[in-house]
Amino acid sequence: MHKRVDLSLSTYNLRLPKKYLRILIGLLTGHADINQHLTLMKVRSDPLCPLCQQEEETACHLLARCDAISLTRFNHLGL
Repeated sequence: MHKRVDLSLSTYNLRLPKKYLRILIGLLTGHADINQHLTLMKVRSDPLCPLCQQEEETACHLLARCDAISLTRFNHLGL
């Protein structure tokens, strides 16, 4: 069973300040400054999520699994 898209969340997200909209788009497209990517580029040495310390900080982790930002994720994405 598929959930319906909540258009009010889309409208809300499009009105975010440019700084936060850039972060959201970076996460959705895989072009974000996250530890897993920065570790591959040898900019950082630890790929763990600094918020929860439970697994590598990837876009998928932040968008779907990180317990530390679950409320924020739900408020902005409905996930």
